[in-house]
Amino acid sequence: MGQQAVSGRIIFRPGSQNWAALAAVAALGLTACGSQPQPAPPVEVPGDPEGTDQPEGTEEPPETDQAQPGTLAEFCAGDPQVQPEDEDRILHGVNVITGEGPEEVPVPYFEQLASSEEFQPATQQSPAEGVEAPEFSALICDSSTDGAYAALSHWFEFLHHAELTRDNEYLAQLHMEDCRDCAVWETDVEDMAAENQWLVGGEIFGELYFSMPMGEGFEAVVDLVSDPYERVDPEGVVTTSVGILETNTFELVFDEHQGHWRVAGIAPGFVDTDPGNDSDDDGGTPPGAGESPEQPEMPSEVEEHSPEGALAAMDYWLEVFDYSGATGDMEPAEQMMHPEWGELESLFEGRLELIEQENVTIALDTPTEISEVRVWQGSLPNPEAGMVSGQLVEGQWTAYAEDGTVFHVNREHEIGTTTYMFIYNDDVGHWQAAETGGNEPEEVFELMEVEIPEPDLTRD
Repeated sequence: MGQQAVSGRIIFRPGSQNWAALAAVAALGLTACGSQPQPAPPVEVPGDPEGTDQPEGTEEPPETDQAQPGTLAEFCAGDPQVQPEDEDRILHGVNVITGEGPEEVPVPYFEQLASSEEFQPATQQSPAEGVEAPEFSALICDSSTDGAYAALSHWFEFLHHAELTRDNEYLAQLHMEDCRDCAVWETDVEDMAAENQWLVGGEIFGELYFSMPMGEGFEAVVDLVSDPYERVDPEGVVTTSVGILETNTFELVFDEHQGHWRVAGIAPGFVDTDPGNDSDDDGGTPPGAGESPEQPEMPSEVEEHSPEGALAAMDYWLEVFDYSGATGDMEPAEQMMHPEWGELESLFEGRLELIEQENVTIALDTPTEISEVRVWQGSLPNPEAGMVSGQLVEGQWTAYAEDGTVFHVNREHEIGTTTYMFIYNDDVGHWQAAETGGNEPEEVFELMEVEIPEPDLTRD
């Protein structure tokens, strides 16, 4: 069943939180109000035009079921129409980094087999019988994001079909010829066929954790999950498995020649597929160039109730962000998080889970930094608030397993415009982080219905 090394949910990106909350921090509870949606006008359904009634004694021509083409390319070349049931494959496109829960990848093929009168699941005595081909969805022929989600759904269907039949007929169509790591899945099926082995149980499901367009393609980070299963042959059980929990990054591209979405790569873990970042030959920092960071010391400027103090708090927060995420020591982070605002703990969850569940050691190769900084403090409606915005780059870090081997590399990543709200807490005598968001600060001022003032402080 492909790779079975448990990689865990190691996704981590500092993402946007609640923009209304950001505005509330800056304006002491002021939030934007929207108008109530208006009901849509009723739609008139026209009757049959005169003269179009069916003549007496005639019947509607019977509907005929046409055989599905054997390949996706032939299917898409026929310009199929999207059916209502195809839309069940469309995913919302979650991002757990911003607080959304995972979304299960729909696999209608499971229901198709369950309703089949011919299908007999595999047992220890015999492989599955009466296995129908998965029904193609016209959405996969659509070059939109919906088509990419349909391809992801089909991948789980085609994999299940391949493992039931021990034949890669459909799975190979979905994999690009140069697909990275796709051969792992196809080879496993081929080995079962060559050795007359089959699987009992262990259907693989997918949980989407993150998705986004990537250049002309699409990227989706998915947990592969299965129940326990057995691998058997005519002599009995060959191996058993407790199941799978594995994170993979799917790279999908629309193949203009074939007319449908295909899988260009399946990489274990969460990886940065940006061609500018995924090679050490382009000047990027190689894994393992750093070491576990030391605990930073809070600068005295963080205690200053001024724009300079808010900027010092931003710089110190990023040091704490790197340190606490790499070591699991959350005390400095807790000192910098305002107790009454936000849920900034979520920014650390991915790495903390990795440390606790996989017992890894994390070394910081490059620090997280912010540039093109603008600071508003004295010009905000709330004199206790400070807003710092700039271009954020998340540093690179490497996780090592207990034996010293590299478990995971989180490449340096350009997050882009990020805005933080800080509150000066008189009880502790220094600035504390309250909220963060991922768009331009102008949007916060728009929510507050306040004209955008000039920044109190800037830094390249």
